[in-house]
Amino acid sequence: MTGFEEIYELSTIIMEDEKVKQAPIYKKYLILYKFLQFAIGHFNTRCFKDLKTIRPFEYKEYNILGDGIETEYQLSEELSPDDMDIYVEIETESGSGVFIPMNPTDFSFDKVTSTITFVNPINNKFRCNIYTYVIGYFYDDLDVEEKVILAKEMGIPFLESQLKKESLTNQMIYGTGAKMYSQAEHMKQINNILKNERYEIEGLINAYTYESDPELVLVKNKNQKEITKTYDLTNRG
Repeated sequence: MTGFEEIYELSTIIMEDEKVKQAPIYKKYLILYKFLQFAIGHFNTRCFKDLKTIRPFEYKEYNILGDGIETEYQLSEELSPDDMDIYVEIETESGSGVFIPMNPTDFSFDKVTSTITFVNPINNKFRCNIYTYVIGYFYDDLDVEEKVILAKEMGIPFLESQLKKESLTNQMIYGTGAKMYSQAEHMKQINNILKNERYEIEGLINAYTYESDPELVLVKNKNQKEITKTYDLTNRG
């Protein structure tokens, strides 16, 4: 088994993005999973492991309106308790629509019964959002090379989305006919990174295919034995 987190940690291009860094934890995994799905689709036909049999990312949202009295709430048991995590956020002011993460010491969560218990009642008319989520994993054990390729593949749709965003921003602010040097330079930089990443990924996959293909491994082993045998015969003379 290989957890998706093992792939995400290697995808530095995405993990270092400010939007991903600042996203609530469940949302960060949702963003990452979308890019991983692209990577799986692109690498699956050339990978010698099963990338399609997975425990997919899932999340469930619950909304609570505090009454200043209740401290215990029962959530539905839709996710497996073995690999489930939880994220809780609370409204800063009643009706403000602004939420901040709740300190894990301010509540406890029983995975078996799907019951959340707050140390103190949620203030009257304050909203609280609860997210239970499963990060996901591959059932197969992936090698380092396979993890690296998937992590690199994740960066392609991410860079493409960045390039599209820059292009749309440029059109909205400066118009379709106008160009600004800094904007154009940034788009050129992203394009260059994208080109280099694609080139590197292809090289990694080719190397992986050559080293990991069961048929090629048999041929290489056979050739190695023949070389050894020839060497032995030569030395006998």
